[in-house]
Amino acid sequence: VCFVISACYVNNSVPNTHIGKANGVGQTVAAFVRGVGPIVTGFIWSESIVRIEDGDDWMVYLAYTPAAALYFAMFLHLWCKIPSDLQLTWEQRLIKAKKEAQSKIHNPTEISHSK
Repeated sequence: VCFVISACYVNNSVPNTHIGKANGVGQTVAAFVRGVGPIVTGFIWSESIVRIEDGDDWMVYLAYTPAAALYFAMFLHLWCKIPSDLQLTWEQRLIKAKKEAQSKIHNPTEISHSK
């Protein structure tokens, strides 16, 4: 589900002329993560088994703490930094920006600082 949602966000965030490039970069990054992920998690799993045998049961949780911190940081980024109009298509955002620009032209709010 997350993969489909992220693909929709990518497609909505770029103009139609650049969708192919954006999808190519997105697929490349996704393939890299799918390739590196099993290596990293396999290493963490192997180390946790060794640590359990040595009696350090808590080390398993310590091994996954960086991933949990990364997920939390990504959540905060998504919650705070991604604009709410990203759900709109590129054309809808362009129309919205033009309307906002026209409203600023027709309703200027100038403050004069004359003495």
